[in-house]
Amino acid sequence: MNNSTLLGITTFTYLFTMVLYFYYLFFRNKKLGFVFQSYNLLPKLTALANVELPMIYAGTGQRRKRAREALETVGIGQREFLNPGNIPDCHFCSH
Repeated sequence: MNNSTLLGITTFTYLFTMVLYFYYLFFRNKKLGFVFQSYNLLPKLTALANVELPMIYAGTGQRRKRAREALETVGIGQREFLNPGNIPDCHFCSH
């Protein structure tokens, strides 16, 4: 094998690895979504903004509407503008 063949194999391997990595990132973001372990909500953001944040990263449309529906589903829709630490009776919002 000469140097150009080795360079070609190395370049192909690098490009193939990058394509796989970007496909992984796309798949993780679009198909799996985000999982917040231990309810890591950002205390400076409102409940609504915390729900919207992963949708912003994913490029999801109708974020505000979908975030409000999610808050309604868990029973805290009327408290969407409160910070997580200020939502009473919210067991996953306390610090």
